[in-house]
Amino acid sequence: MNIDLSRLEGFAIPSSAKWPLKIALRGRRMGPSEHIENGMLVALLGLEANLALSVTFLEVYQRQSTEAMKPRTGNYLRASAVLCFADTTDTEAVRYLLYNTIGLLNATSALVEIPKSLYAGFSWTLKHLQTQLGSEEELAFASAIAPSQPATSPIVSPPRYLAVKEFAFQVYALRSNDIMVDQNALALRPSDFLVDHELQEHYIDLICKATTLDKGQAVALCDSLCPGLAFTQGPPGTGKMFLGIPLTKVLLASRSHAERKPILVICMTNHALDSFLDDLRKAGIVKLARIGTKKPHMNTPILDAFIIRSKASLTACWPAVREYLKSNHATVLHCFADLEKVEDSTLSDIRLARKAGGFAFEYWCAGGDLQDIHQLLEHFSSMLGSQRFEGDPKVNDTAVRTRVGGQITQNVESLAGWGETDVWKLSMEARRQLLQSWREQIDPQTIVDRTTEIHRGHQAALSRKHQARADIDLRCLGQQDIIGSTITACAMHWNTLKQLGPQIVICEEAGEIMEAQSLCTLFPTVQHVISIGDPLQLRPQVNQQALSLETNLGASYRLDESLMERMMYPTMQGVRPISSSHLNIQRRMHPEIAEIMRATLYPYLLNHESTNSQELAAGMADRVWWCDHQMPEDQSDPLSSKKSPSRTRSRLKWLQASSNIL
Repeated sequence: MNIDLSRLEGFAIPSSAKWPLKIALRGRRMGPSEHIENGMLVALLGLEANLALSVTFLEVYQRQSTEAMKPRTGNYLRASAVLCFADTTDTEAVRYLLYNTIGLLNATSALVEIPKSLYAGFSWTLKHLQTQLGSEEELAFASAIAPSQPATSPIVSPPRYLAVKEFAFQVYALRSNDIMVDQNALALRPSDFLVDHELQEHYIDLICKATTLDKGQAVALCDSLCPGLAFTQGPPGTGKMFLGIPLTKVLLASRSHAERKPILVICMTNHALDSFLDDLRKAGIVKLARIGTKKPHMNTPILDAFIIRSKASLTACWPAVREYLKSNHATVLHCFADLEKVEDSTLSDIRLARKAGGFAFEYWCAGGDLQDIHQLLEHFSSMLGSQRFEGDPKVNDTAVRTRVGGQITQNVESLAGWGETDVWKLSMEARRQLLQSWREQIDPQTIVDRTTEIHRGHQAALSRKHQARADIDLRCLGQQDIIGSTITACAMHWNTLKQLGPQIVICEEAGEIMEAQSLCTLFPTVQHVISIGDPLQLRPQVNQQALSLETNLGASYRLDESLMERMMYPTMQGVRPISSSHLNIQRRMHPEIAEIMRATLYPYLLNHESTNSQELAAGMADRVWWCDHQMPEDQSDPLSSKKSPSRTRSRLKWLQASSNIL
């Protein structure tokens, strides 16, 4: 086992193994494989001599296919992964792995992957819930979603910002350009709208005439604006994503100038969020920001800018050797440390030299010769890599690197004539013997303590860096009208978003978001939450089918039940559903196809007149085909390819039959 240092994540554990042909990591087939995915949670099991079992949770930081490992003598047989600690604050886990690395513990280790478990996908939500349980701050709408008395129907009040005198939602912002209508006529005053049913009918008809909304969308618009906690369900093709755009435009146009807090838009997936923000931009809303970008797929060699690998063994790492030489052989220490001095230089020069700290010692361990200054400078450059050093753009300047290289050359010349004490004149074998003697005299416990302290200091520096970035982000985000985020990024940046004090949250794909995740959007300052989705289409995903609502065990935990589904379709006896609206006009399917959904799930579904003109697919005699088969689906490894042999054969037969029809 070896441990490296990553500038981005701290300590990293590179590992490699021979992968059999049946595992899809061979060659270029690594992408479709679900083995050792970037971000996956894995467990390192250790069995010690006394049969004590330890478990260390790690996260896959970077994986390499057998093809990518070919340059590193992988011979197309070995694949590798770089692992990082899942909990970087767990210093005991760091110590345990260090003890095994230096030989103080000789545990037999095995790496176990936890299928389909991306650590970031649940860890931030879990941390938020754990923090919230110990906090005195109350979630928004806590009395409605979790009443103190069981079997209590939810009671939702209007948003507090509606209490402003003469407040009205400016639905006029949705008016079509070719429609002439009085602005005051399209001003929605909730205090009048909620109590006058005739006014409701008149106003909804006026919205349909003056805007591009159909009646179902107009009703959903009004029903979403008036209550503090609003739910809108939309069958396929009814315009759920489209509804969010006019809602956002009305809310922006109705904000008071004194309280212009950004509106928080939450989506389950990156794709949906990008699509929503793009539609807002096309609608003329330009002051928007997005947090929580997708992590790019890393397919670069292990030894690159992401990882700093120590060529010397950990038992002779430079920090430990430096402390030993400082106390016992100060003259020898000067032979290494004096080469790294950067005197009378700018801060950028000093920072650049520190980035490659210990390069002289590593060059010596590799048998380097001071007479070959060119090779020494190449080693110095390889230690730096090509990464950028944030906060000081001058460090990347070629002139700075050249200047520091010149200083190193002067340092080499000043070391000439040190005589017999000069360790640089030792042969490679003598260096190995000397290095071995240092290893034997260095207390292993000192190495562990020193290395753990480095890890703790690195994490503290990362924390300060992230906080500084968060302060900058806070100022930038506060100037926006819209802040878009995935639900995972919302939990990840919860503290920053909380400081913004959002009052309005629009949640798309609400039927696919777990209730535990939805709680991350209910900031204490939130007054208005609009959830749009359809729990009858896609529920939140659970990795284990045994924990789904369809099973007796899963019904006890209800992990794949969204807050939207629980509030709209309560299962507790005596609890009434929360008031909600339904989009009822679909524009996607021919009526013959839509009849299937109408007869099963959505009895209120209507067809837009444009669906009647949809042509029949070329070469098909009917619009709906029913296929039947008697062969059960294969029971395969849940991590293997999703394409089972029987499904592949069925598709081939289907394609053959289709070609005969055509």
